[in-house]
Amino acid sequence: MSADAIPTREGKAIIPHKNEDIWFLLAYLNISLVRRIVEATSGLHKQSGSIGLLPVPKFSKEVRLSIGLLAKNFAESQLRNLCFDETSRFFQGPKCLLQEADDTVASGPPYQAIDDSIFDGLAIDVELRDSLRCITPEVPPLFSPLADDLVSFAVGCCFGRWSYRPSMAQPYRLLDQIPDRPAAIRKQEEEGTASHDGILVDDSESSSDIVTCTHDAIERLTSSHQADSLVKDMCQSLGISNLREYFRTSTSGGFWQAHLGRYNKSRRQAPIYWLIQSSNRNYALWLYYHRLDKDTLFKALVNYVEPKIRLETDRHETLRNKMGTVGNSGKEAKRLAKNIEGQEDFLSELRDFEDKLRRAATLHLEPDLNDGVDLNIAPLHELVPWNEAEGYWEELLAGKYEWSSISKQLRQKGSVK
Repeated sequence: MSADAIPTREGKAIIPHKNEDIWFLLAYLNISLVRRIVEATSGLHKQSGSIGLLPVPKFSKEVRLSIGLLAKNFAESQLRNLCFDETSRFFQGPKCLLQEADDTVASGPPYQAIDDSIFDGLAIDVELRDSLRCITPEVPPLFSPLADDLVSFAVGCCFGRWSYRPSMAQPYRLLDQIPDRPAAIRKQEEEGTASHDGILVDDSESSSDIVTCTHDAIERLTSSHQADSLVKDMCQSLGISNLREYFRTSTSGGFWQAHLGRYNKSRRQAPIYWLIQSSNRNYALWLYYHRLDKDTLFKALVNYVEPKIRLETDRHETLRNKMGTVGNSGKEAKRLAKNIEGQEDFLSELRDFEDKLRRAATLHLEPDLNDGVDLNIAPLHELVPWNEAEGYWEELLAGKYEWSSISKQLRQKGSVK
């Protein structure tokens, strides 16, 4: 398309007769009046014929330029905020580490100012304006400078996704070519503590503990005295006691749900950090989608789960030996008996986690990112707190998605019904 085209997400475009009208047309095509006309004629399935019939007011050049300037300023503020959106190719780093975004995006006055300017020119009365605006969607806040944005970025740094040196040194301009990749992507030559196997673990005794690694990353990104207060503020705002609870909570208020909400588009969710968790949420692994390979699940078993089970088994034996020396009565005996029972429950939980993970690993499926998140995560449906995974797994076994690599592998293994 030519540089002066105004495209829709469906792939159609409007080409202005005069280049100076591009911003005026962008403003006009987004006012509530036009939204109402489009909704009444073609709805979501916009056709070039119906859009081509839209009347365009013949305002003076000065008025067109004034209205166009509102649209351009609004678009520029949107672009600036995309620099703080880690799902955007314009992403440069979290807002709280870089310059402040334009807060007018969150409240939406530019839409109303554009509406009013055109309504004034068309002499539309106040009552009709209000009835038209009732269908105009509010502009939601794009991003906030809260600590959970920083935590998400820090996790990405731990996995080696993001650079530890975010910078706004390369500001983007409207109508520039969209970058191939975000500026915040970690450079190959950059040094840093990154999880090169794409696995972090919810285990305070592990060097790959997601809580410890994330806190260390926050310290590196800010400063040691700021990290504690930022994490504390985030926990208070979310109603949780500490960062481990944030990662361990798989329901609303935890990192997993926040991540699902962040990595979604048009009702499609595509998480890149996967939570696989034991039944009582006392142990978990986090897998980085873009580092998955045919050996990832076996690495998780050999490097994390099996050593953890051996360690907890030794602790169980130590407790039982102490119990043998103390006897079966007295306060110390009761305390030990309670600890032994808790340790046995934890071991049972770990072994159940190991069994489920091993079942997925012994399928010997090679991930293919072209299949998408939904199909790649499906074999882990017993461990991920995401109902969609189980649904996709059942559909795969039923023979759906024949085009996908994972479906072809399952067919070769005779797993498809």
